[in-house]
Amino acid sequence: MCEQLVAEPGMPAAPLGCVGMNRMVAIAGLIFLLVPAEVWAEGPPALRKVEVLEVATVSLPAQAAEDGRGNRLEATAPVALDITAERWPGRALDPVLHIGDRTFHEYRFPAPGVMRFVLTEGAFLVDPNHTIFLQYGDDEGSRVEIQP
Repeated sequence: MCEQLVAEPGMPAAPLGCVGMNRMVAIAGLIFLLVPAEVWAEGPPALRKVEVLEVATVSLPAQAAEDGRGNRLEATAPVALDITAERWPGRALDPVLHIGDRTFHEYRFPAPGVMRFVLTEGAFLVDPNHTIFLQYGDDEGSRVEIQP
């Protein structure tokens, strides 16, 4: 249980109560959620490195899919690339899947922790010359290498 917060003398903070085990205070009209230091030991959750647990390919029936060149085409043998992680951080920019010089922007979450990109074909996934990674915008620190 979260103990009641008491404003210290000379500190312009007004206690507001608790959210779970975390305390909320108002300072100069803004509301802050005070989170224990151990929660932030690895940095803010959105900036923590994602650990990929599993990568799988799934054959799908004919449907529209991305070709990695900015086009959606009717694919006769599309492949879903399912990337599973314990958690996916909330970020201002969407993740982009990079396979060689191709980029894939459309994704969905078919199950908790699973991010799915539907590709027109799977042949370029097995090209040993292609680097495959997921990245949020231009933030290279968010890059997650993928090994299908």
